[in-house]
Amino acid sequence: MKTDIKSKFLKNYTWISLMIFLFLIARFPYRQFVYSSNIYDFGLANIFPNLFAAILYTLIFSIFMKSWSASIVSFLSLFIHELNQVSSNDILDKILILPMEGTFDIFDIVASAIGCLIAYFMLKKINKKVPLKGRVKKKHTSL
Repeated sequence: MKTDIKSKFLKNYTWISLMIFLFLIARFPYRQFVYSSNIYDFGLANIFPNLFAAILYTLIFSIFMKSWSASIVSFLSLFIHELNQVSSNDILDKILILPMEGTFDIFDIVASAIGCLIAYFMLKKINKKVPLKGRVKKKHTSL
């Protein structure tokens, strides 16, 4: 049986909402506070947005595909985004609606990979605890 997209979304809704909130907090107020206060936070202000974005992307993509595929697609999209920051030019800015901001950082790629792995294991745990509607458990019969 195919699973319903709506039920998958509802199952991940709380986590998706939480990741949007954490991404926005990490990206704007926390990063600005750390930079303006000259606080050394071991680079967390730089990697938190990518970490939460990777988890968020994976959770959203998992609505439409399997969790492992969602993790790979999320990582590849964030990796391509990071590479675009290296070679950002006028053509890319015209194709994309928003111009690219930021600089290339290897730690962003590492944070994206870690975030995708965290999201994958989160999804495994979520899918174990809350079965989707319409899923039928198979009974094992002995011969």
